[in-house]
This record gives sequence, structure tokens and C-alpha cells, in this order.
Amino acid sequence: NSKVAVMIGHLKVPEWGGVPTSLNAKAYSYLRSTVSFNGLVITDALDMSGISTDFGGESDRAVFAIAAGADMALVNDPGSLIPTIDKLEAAVNAGTIDIEKVNQSVSRVQASGNSANSGGGGSCVCSSGSASGVDKSFNLGSDPVGRRVALIKALMKDLGLTAEQAAGIVGNFMQESGGYHLPPDVNEGDTTGAPPDMSRDRGYGWAQWTHINGSRKSQLVKFAVDNGYVESENVRFNDAANYAFLKHELTNSYANALEDLKKQSNEIDAAFSFHKYYEGSADTIEQIGERGASATQALNEYKQGGGGSGGGGGSGGSCAGSASIVGEVAFPLVINKSDIGNPAIFADETTSSGSHGYTSYDIHTPNGAPVVAFLAGIVTRVSDDKACNGGLESIQIFNEDEGKTVFYTHLRDGSVSVKEGDEVSAGDQLAHTPEDSEVAALDGGCSIAHLHIDAATGEGRPACSRDDCEPDDASRFINIGPELYKTWLPLPD
Repeated sequence: NSKVAVMIGHLKVPEWGGVPTSLNAKAYSYLRSTVSFNGLVITDALDMSGISTDFGGESDRAVFAIAAGADMALVNDPGSLIPTIDKLEAAVNAGTIDIEKVNQSVSRVQASGNSANSGGGGSCVCSSGSASGVDKSFNLGSDPVGRRVALIKALMKDLGLTAEQAAGIVGNFMQESGGYHLPPDVNEGDTTGAPPDMSRDRGYGWAQWTHINGSRKSQLVKFAVDNGYVESENVRFNDAANYAFLKHELTNSYANALEDLKKQSNEIDAAFSFHKYYEGSADTIEQIGERGASATQALNEYKQGGGGSGGGGGSGGSCAGSASIVGEVAFPLVINKSDIGNPAIFADETTSSGSHGYTSYDIHTPNGAPVVAFLAGIVTRVSDDKACNGGLESIQIFNEDEGKTVFYTHLRDGSVSVKEGDEVSAGDQLAHTPEDSEVAALDGGCSIAHLHIDAATGEGRPACSRDDCEPDDASRFINIGPELYKTWLPLPD
């Protein structure tokens, strides 16, 4: 019954006590165990008078409902959205809501054919209970170039950005913090230390969060202290506190900044967009141009490998952007169904194999798209794409538990955001596909932009090409068509 959903009202059943059914764990247990309903369960509107004020406002009621067993909570007041998200995060951190329960709910949402995020691009399964999915040990390292490169990688992995878009953020921070090494504890005026007096309108941290009387600087301080990133407002802030608050803002109160940023195709425009919708400083045109120049510097450092990966290219326990994740696997592209050039391959609960001498899949993506890990594992090889005469790139990832290697190829040159030895989870960003125009410019065997993906038993992919694959090698390839279809279903139209 994955295509069926139940809305649970606010009834009071004497045998279950005085708690309304929408907030009552016994009601959900009855639905799951006695009725054996395994589909999606959503509450009725939580602002209704059927729930007494003893259970707080909409945000508090949402926590009660999710903790009791609801998959989704219906909150009507737009002003309650951010407080609800904050309270749900806090409940997960405190253990009031089990993260495994959250993941089960996400799977039910996906199975229902709906989207679990505002962008409509599938659902995101959180692997950590920490605020904004940022581990408290998150650190960009000590080398200035390495810090910039590491932040670009983290933003690409955690927010689904291109390198150009992530560089736009980093370029802004290079100007804002007055330190090209991105100091996390700098006060306005270039002195480092604890945050400045809250009564003074002075900036602090990467973004120089500022404004007094409850605005962004005090919100940064409260967020960092409440979520355990720092002990108090009287100590120096760290990378984890800055990054967690940045992600918190970009996925909540400043979601419009992230939305516009993702529309930009180069680092200059990305820097201008981020300044306009997120920073909002009173810079002159010349000063804004300096942000773009810094973004170009950071992007070039990323492309050249920089001074190392610093903090490792991700925040640890993060959500996988807008990847469509079902169970242990993810659709390998962050994309709409309408953007797939050959949608007919997805039919009859499986995916048609490409025209190769072995089991493999070609997904046409004419406009380019983020490529994410289909299955968790260790990156064992990053190499040139031989089929395209070296003009693109390839990645192999080995999953030891399942004993299989997944291969991704025809990736945009310079877009790969992982390196050999990196550990990735399903849905983590790996690279981007190229544009059709980029492929057309190559003097190789590729004609249109597409992702080629295949899986084989054992560590290391057999050396097979479209026209050359020995029978013993071909027998190692695995049919992952049903899993691709299952993760394709939740994609937005």
C-alpha cells in the first residue's frame, strides 16, 4: 500500500488516554501493527481546535506527532515553519525523535511518489542528528589554499552546488572576513577572538554576520551555543559553528539565496548572486567585483587541486542535497524527469540496458546535471574517460559489504569532487555531466552528453568497452535496472 496515504485526525479514544490520536503513539502503533498499514501517515492540520493548548503551538505539536509515529506533520502557519524545523532538529539531537524513524518516514514519502523537499527533487535521508547535518569535528584544515578548496568541496557535496557556485560563496567570505584563509573567529576590524559585544553592531565570522537586537549575529551565537558547537559566547568560534549556521540559513530563512545561486553558471555571477541575496552589504560596484575576483581565485585553486582537501570535502553527517534516495541506493543524477533525454528506458519497474555487450545503462542529460553516488563505498579510481578520447572523466566506487564496483563515466572534465580513497554515501555528489556542446567539441567517441553507469561484482571494473567485452568479463556485470527505476520514480516531473 505504498501508494496509499492515511490522514490521522485529532480524535480522543478513551482506551488510549486523553492524548489526541494525531499526537498519540498508541494510535500509530494500532495503525502499523493491528491494521498492518505500512504506507504514508500524515496528520490533519495541527492548528485545529481539536488539540488543546496543553500541547503548545503548531511547532510543539509537530514534534509530538513525529515522535509519536507520523511521517509528515501538517503545519498551516508559514511563520511556524522555521521554528518547527528548529524544534524537530533539536528533538533529533536530544534523542526524542530517533533518526532511524526519520529515515523510515523519508522512505515512505519517496515510495508514495511525492517529494520530501521544497525543490521537489527527491528526498534527503539524514545520517546524523547534529544540527544542519554538520558534525562538530568539521574542520577545513590549516593551509589557506586547502581551506578554500575544502569549503568548495563541502558546499558541492552538502548543497548540491557546482564548483562555480560554491566558489561564489567562498569568494564572498574571502572579502567579508578580511582573511583569505577564512578565519572562523574574526571580528570586524580584523581582530580574532570571541564574538564582539552583542550590543554593538559589528560583524563576526566567515560572513561577518552582523546587526543587533536579535538579528543575524546574535542568531549565529545562539545557534552555535544551543547546538553545542561552542561552549559559550565568550570563546572563539570554529569552522563547524560557521558552516552549520551557514547551512541552517541557506536551507531555512535564506533559502531564496540558495535558489538563485543554483541558477548561476559561472563563479562571477555566483559571487554577485550570493552578495545580493545573502550578504547584502553596501559595497561599491568595485568592491563587489573584488568578490568575483576572489571567487575566480578559489575556483582555479579547486581545479588545480589546491593545497589539499583540508577538512575532507564534506560536513560528515549531512543530507545529500536533492538526491532521490530509496533505502540504500540513490538515483545517480540530481535532475527532473523532463530533463532526461531518453525517459523510455524507465518502464515496467526496471531500466533498459544500453546497447553494449554487457549490462549497463546510459541516461541522456543534455543540459548537464550533478552526478551522485548510486551506492555507498570507497572511491578506488578516478581516471580519464577513454571512450571520449580523454576529454571527460570516470569514477569507480567499491562497496565492500555488497562486493560490487559501480562505475560512472562521461563526467565533465574538472568537475569531479572526490579523490581515490574517499568514502562516500549514497546520494553524495561526485561530479557533473557535461553539456551537449562540450561533448560535441570533443574529438572522441562520444556524441551526446549522458551518464554511463554500470555495476560489477568484485573490486575493480572489468575492462569492457561498447564493442569489446570477453564473455567472462561480461558475466561479472550486475542488473541494477530495478534499483535505478525505484530511485527514478520519486524524481519531480
